[in-house]
Amino acid sequence: MNISSLDELTREINLVRKYLTHIKYVNELTNYFISETDNKQIQLLLENLKEHDKNFRTDKRIFEYKAVIISLYALIEKYVEIWIKEYLDSLAKLIPDYNQLDDKIRNNHFELSLKLMALVNEGMIERGKK
Repeated sequence: MNISSLDELTREINLVRKYLTHIKYVNELTNYFISETDNKQIQLLLENLKEHDKNFRTDKRIFEYKAVIISLYALIEKYVEIWIKEYLDSLAKLIPDYNQLDDKIRNNHFELSLKLMALVNEGMIERGKK
């Protein structure tokens, strides 16, 4: 794992945090008590937002929850893939020639590669069914 990919992950997680803060501010605004001293335009905007929020509140919260979970899952998937690639690249630099691998690794390579391909294929088939 290199520092730049870790920094990028941190940046993207902070974007999710900012989104959660945005949700918090919108929720606070919809709970604001409108007073008669508020500007008429602000009153109208707040009333519209409150009415929309009242009719959409549960669905909105479910959607926001899903959006955050999907975003976090996508980040994990993205960076695990990046870090696996980095790890494999570093292994390739350590042992640049297949014949330099330990006998046990070479003997198991073919069979385990077939098992891995079968698992990948099963996953692709399962995704296609959904």
